[in-house]
Amino acid sequence: MTSRVEYDLLDTHLKNIGLQVSAAEVHGLISGMICGNYAKSLALMTGELLEESASDTPEFRDCKAELTRTHARVAEELKDPEMGFGLLLPAGAAGNARRAKALGQ
Repeated sequence: MTSRVEYDLLDTHLKNIGLQVSAAEVHGLISGMICGNYAKSLALMTGELLEESASDTPEFRDCKAELTRTHARVAEELKDPEMGFGLLLPAGAAGNARRAKALGQ
């Protein structure tokens, strides 16, 4: 299984390329795309979130790699017969207010 997705790491990558969405929102988007059409979900995710014009920057490449890893992890969790899928939320040390906000997203 791929390693666990870290909320803050994904959130930082998204902010570094100027996206105004949280890691929780992206996790929900990816989950829905995988459930809706797994075969096209990776291309749909990339098309929805990333502008190809920025593809030559290190920040873009890093964000795309993290999104691809997140996609793979969510796909594994959704296929898990032990129901390993879980929400992507900030760590417990982030505080209840931040975690609640991410839950709403």
